[in-house]
Formats: sequence, C-alpha cells, structure tokens
Amino acid sequence: MSNGNDARKAMREEAAARDEDNAAAAQADAMKGKLIIIPLGEDGAWNVYWSRPHRSLYRLKMNEHTGAHLRRMAKLADYARWLAPDLPPDAVAEAERRIMKQAKDWMLDETGGRKFNPDMLRGRGVWRDADGGIVYNAGDACFLVLPDGRMEQVDGVRGRYIYDAGAPLIHPADDALTDEEGARLVDFFTARPWVLPCAGELVAGWLVCAVLAGVLPYRPQVWVNAPAFTGKSALKRDMLRALGGKGDGEEVAGGHAVQLEGGDTTPNAVHQKIRHDALPVVFDEAESNGGERRARNMEGLLALVRSAATSGDVGLSKGGADGTAKNYLLRCCFLLFSIANNLDRAADTSRFLVLRLSPLMDDAAREAMWQRQEAARAMTQGQDFTARLFTRLLRAVPVMLDNARTIRKHLMDAKYNARRAEMLGELLAGAHALTKGGAVDDAYLEHAAEVAQAVEETQVPESDTQRCLDTLLGYSMPWTGGGKISVAQLCEVAARETDTERKQNACRALEALGLRWRGDLDALQVNTAWRGLRELYKGTDWEGGRVASMLAEGCKRDKKPNALGVWLQSCKVSGRPVWLPMIPAALVLPADG
Repeated sequence: MSNGNDARKAMREEAAARDEDNAAAAQADAMKGKLIIIPLGEDGAWNVYWSRPHRSLYRLKMNEHTGAHLRRMAKLADYARWLAPDLPPDAVAEAERRIMKQAKDWMLDETGGRKFNPDMLRGRGVWRDADGGIVYNAGDACFLVLPDGRMEQVDGVRGRYIYDAGAPLIHPADDALTDEEGARLVDFFTARPWVLPCAGELVAGWLVCAVLAGVLPYRPQVWVNAPAFTGKSALKRDMLRALGGKGDGEEVAGGHAVQLEGGDTTPNAVHQKIRHDALPVVFDEAESNGGERRARNMEGLLALVRSAATSGDVGLSKGGADGTAKNYLLRCCFLLFSIANNLDRAADTSRFLVLRLSPLMDDAAREAMWQRQEAARAMTQGQDFTARLFTRLLRAVPVMLDNARTIRKHLMDAKYNARRAEMLGELLAGAHALTKGGAVDDAYLEHAAEVAQAVEETQVPESDTQRCLDTLLGYSMPWTGGGKISVAQLCEVAARETDTERKQNACRALEALGLRWRGDLDALQVNTAWRGLRELYKGTDWEGGRVASMLAEGCKRDKKPNALGVWLQSCKVSGRPVWLPMIPAALVLPADG
C-alpha cells in the first residue's frame, strides 16, 4: 500500500515539477516576447545586450551572467511579480531564480554565433527610420512624426535600429514656430557684420541642417572667421540659445548642441563626446596656433569633420583600451569659430563654407545692427521657442529634402561645383524651411543662384599673408577703464579720435607692440623686429621672425604694394634707416561713417 502511495506521490511531484518547468518556460517566453532584454550578438569575449527598461547597452562576459547583472538590466524581481501575481511573497524568490535561469539560457542561446553590429545603434537626434519615417530621439524619449504632423511617443526599438538613451533633450511642442517667427530668426543671424551679405541666411540654414543632420545625405560644415570684437562670442551664444542652451551671461550650457573649445581638444575626445549622436557641434577657438600638438589636433579634427560631412549608416571604429572596438557614427554638422582658418586643401575648401565677420564697420552701422539683434534676441530665449522650432523642422523634413534636391540640380545645371551645389542646396533649403512652407519657386531658385555666385567669389583659401594680417589686427590687449581692445580698434582711435588723451593712449599701446599709426601715409607701420610684436606672434605659424617676409610677401623696396595692398616704406628706427611694411587704412579701419 505504501509503495502505491509512494508511487502516486512521486507521480504528483513529477507532474508538479513539470508544471513548474512549463510555467517557468512560459514566463521566459513571455519575457522573450516582451523583449525586456534584447540579445544583439557577440563582440569578442563579450555578449552584447540591449536593456529595454533602461534603454542602454550592456556587455557581459560568460561568467558575468549573474543575478545581480540580470536584475539591474531587466528589473527582474519586478517582472517576476508581474508574471506570477498570485504567488505568495516567499515564493517570488524561487520564481525569480527559475526565470533568471531561463533568461540566462535564452540570452546565451540568442547571442551565440551571431556577431554584434554596432551600426544598429543610434544616439540622440533626428533620424530616418528603416521604413522611411522620421524619428526624433530626445534621449529620454523617442518621437515618431506622423503623416498629419503630430508627434507620437514610440519605443526605442524600431525595426533594425535601436535608439540609445542619453541626457534628455528638448521635447517637441504641440504647436510650431510661425513663418514670421522663422523670418525673424533668419534676420537675427543676418544682423551681424558679415563680409558676405547672405551669410546670416546661410548660418540660419546651418542651424536647421544641424538639427536634422541624421536624415541628411550630406551635412554642411561652416567655419566662421572673426577677428576680435566683431561679435563672434555673441553669435556663438545666440546660436546655442536658439538650440535650447541656458545662461544669461558669457556662458551658455545645456541645450541641443555639443560644445567644444580650443586646439587642445583631441580628435579622440571629440569622438567620445559625440559617440553616435546626430547633434549640432559648436567648436570655438578652433585655432592651430600654439605649437605642434595643437596643429596635430586640428589636422585630426579636420579629418573627423570631413568624415562627418558624408558618412552614412556605417560608423567609424576605433580600438578601445579594453580590447573592444568603439564605434562612432559621425553624422553631425560642425560650426567652427576662429580668427582665421588653415584650410589649404581643395578637399577642405569644398567641404567647408567659410564665412567672415568684419571689424570694418562704423559706429552708426554697428548700433543699428545691435538694435536689430536685441529686437529678435528676446524671442529666441527659452526652451519653449526651441521646442516650437523643433516641431516646425520635424514636420518640414520631407519637403526640405525635396527642396534641397531641387536647388542642387538648379545650381549644377548652372555649372557650379557638385559638392558646393549640394552644400548650398541643403543650407538654403534649411533657411527656406524656417520662413516658408511648401516647395521652392522659381524666384527662390534664382535667389539661390545669386547666393551661389556670391559664395563662389569669397570661397578662396586665405593666403598666409592674409592670415598673418588677421592675427595682427585681431590681437587684443587690456585697455584703460577695464576691458580689452583689438589692434584694429586701437588704430581707429589713433586715426580718428578727437579726445587727445584717448588718442595718445592708443598710440602708446600700439608702440608697445612695435606698431605706429602713420597719419601722413594713412597706414599702419609695422616694426617687425620689435620684441613686443614677436610676443604677439608667439605660438603662431609666424613665430621666430617670419612676420616681415609674410606681411610684405611680394614687396620690393620700390613702395609698390603687393596683392594684399601692403608696401615697404623707408623709415628711421633708432636713427637707422630700415624698410618696414605699411598696411593701408583700407585693410585696417572701418569705412568712415
């Protein structure tokens, strides 16, 4: 009898164990169906997973598939209670162990023999989905642009792409920026002392392209060259604020842009900061002056920007210290600021749009420009403006891309360089998206041709002589009453100031640098042997006495100007006759207004 009871008891226990196994398998299947953890494949000795609750990538070695890791990745205890809500509390731990074992086996089975493809990962920014839809990854949420223009919050796993989490960005608003507000934003960037009148429109177009960089086939890169006191810092701050940055003073932080600064920034640091985001990159003080290391860093940065302009969905891989390859998907638009640039390769000059701010502006024009900026500046402050701007741009993507192709074809038909036509097509389509809806018309295409012609006339590589002169005129030094003043501004005071004391102070400051304003010649005299001037050029390409030969390149001792307008003049210094470079007033002073 007891044997029969024992047999029946054994059968019941076996059935119960089977039921428990089946229940655990069902729970694991349910977890697999929900894809709480998504196996992505093997990467060397690591198994790579995506955690849906955390929207983050995890790499585990074989011996790291422990309860602690799985709980952190999948919040497994919570899911055990959800999958088995009727279990008493003391049975949850046992159920969790069963689920973890099933999960571990499933994770290892799914990743085994399959290589991890890092190109499936996408960071923050605007992207085109596998089915052609427009997705905005705001870091803490993903939004899909619906055909009617509404934004629907969606999961971070879409088709073959996974949208990685990151620091939260601004979410789109319910309503969009109006045409009138977009036009004021364009005028806001136009109200600067640009050498090229259409430069403000192109910078506004860059903002649009930089926000939408992930969906663009070609990403325009813009380099702003600006001597001291031409509004470079104000332009940078205004751009950052328009992109959602915060800060009322000199520093603007946060927002939608990646900020970098200085020639000490290495290409690897840029890679690591961008990762696989498709965000605007604003790089200040992009100078190669200051030694061989800085020059090497800037050369590496230019190579990186060249890659960012045209890279597709395949990222750039670099070896990591832990033995794994680090993948960086470079789909960004860069906006660089510096006094001058060192673009001397045809490949660089065709990939960058170089725009210049000019110090040569009279006080009345400067005041009028400042008032135009102030009228628009208040509108661009605050994240509400940026959220409405993003809504407008996200809705405009399909039409903007069509317009970019139309403008590019129009410019190529007019025999403009193909790469320049592509760059201007996207910049002008971006500016058009801010101010108007719908397709570009014939009038705008003619306007695009005029812009292209104006750009073509200014996009010549700066000569070493011009860069040497820009460095001189843009140099700033302390001035009476606090603050700083540039060499160009000192020359204006020395040449035009009616206050005798200010005029004398300016002349003394110039003399400390080996400079002298020559009213009789209407030119700036440069004593290239003066120690103060050598200090000014320390750390630049002209350190060590190359200033004279560079500024006066092509000059002879016959007082005839070179291509830049500089000539050599016989002068007396400490009683000795010497020939010194003379820089004409037209290159130094603003138009007399």
